[in-house]
Amino acid sequence: IPTGWSAERLGLSKDLAESVDPTALYALAATMDTFVAAGVTDPYEFYQYVHVSEIGNTSGGGMGGMRALSHIYKNRLLGKPAPSDALQEVFINTPPAWVNMLLLSSSGPIKTPVGACATAAESVDIGAETIKSGKARICIVGGYDDFGEECSNEFAQMKATSDSVKEAGMGREPKEMCRPCSTTRGGFMESHGAGMQLLMDAQLALEMGLPIYGIVALTNTATDKNGRSVPAPGQGILTTAREALSGNSKPSPLLDVEYRRHQFDDELESIEKWYAREKALIDGDESREAFLERRKLRKVQAAQATWGNDFYSGEADIAPLRGALSVWNLDIDDVGAASFHGTGTKANDKNESE
Repeated sequence: IPTGWSAERLGLSKDLAESVDPTALYALAATMDTFVAAGVTDPYEFYQYVHVSEIGNTSGGGMGGMRALSHIYKNRLLGKPAPSDALQEVFINTPPAWVNMLLLSSSGPIKTPVGACATAAESVDIGAETIKSGKARICIVGGYDDFGEECSNEFAQMKATSDSVKEAGMGREPKEMCRPCSTTRGGFMESHGAGMQLLMDAQLALEMGLPIYGIVALTNTATDKNGRSVPAPGQGILTTAREALSGNSKPSPLLDVEYRRHQFDDELESIEKWYAREKALIDGDESREAFLERRKLRKVQAAQATWGNDFYSGEADIAPLRGALSVWNLDIDDVGAASFHGTGTKANDKNESE
């Protein structure tokens, strides 16, 4: 958090800034930042395009309100002052609640992931699935966490974080104390704050004229093998590239974007013929015509799912990763960058690379 950072300076009232846990303040500021980055200075602008039930929030955290936790576990025990409503600020789902109460006033789905360092990745996965399922058209995704003495001490006990005394003795500045993949790496450095992103379906983004910074082609999470070490990584995420060999050595025709386009066009033509035939039978009945319009839209959406973004769903001989790239007529050779969870610990960077 920048020196001098203040929620009051950003427009929050003094009483709220002092009573709300810092994690919620970070989430509020980061959410408004992502709105502004999208060109939305008034969140209520969304309601010119969508219903209140179509804005969701799938952001999450790892520990919850650290200051509030200290209040209820330490201050209460020692007889020190603690707010009467400290408990509500402990919960990990409280920051998105504040985001909704102070910024959005939506009535859409709320899903709060808790996945330690993977929380934000889980949030994007859940947000994308929520939009694809039709439960929302807009989702706030991301993560938030605070820095506290207790958690910092426990990470040090696990030897997961760099030793600031040792690093300073080697002449390193704080920005140099986490060096993933280097031979001298000694762990990561904790921080606090929030990072939020705005997900929505492409049609809505175009209707609103918002800048599109990226397209989510695929999200995936996976569990790992049995074991007795919680942080030890396995290779479960390789299932993103799972692919069953078919009897034919040739790749599936579905991977050909021109083939899919041809099939999609044929299906649209069939839908138009069906619509014209059914419309001729209703003799100007407006209620029936509105019904037919809705059915036509559903048929088009089904065709889009079959030949568009989800064409590879259920196809065992097409890996999810290969299928997601093929949606955009890309393959693995078009991937320009790959990143991983480089914690800077001796074991993790090697394990994840493998």
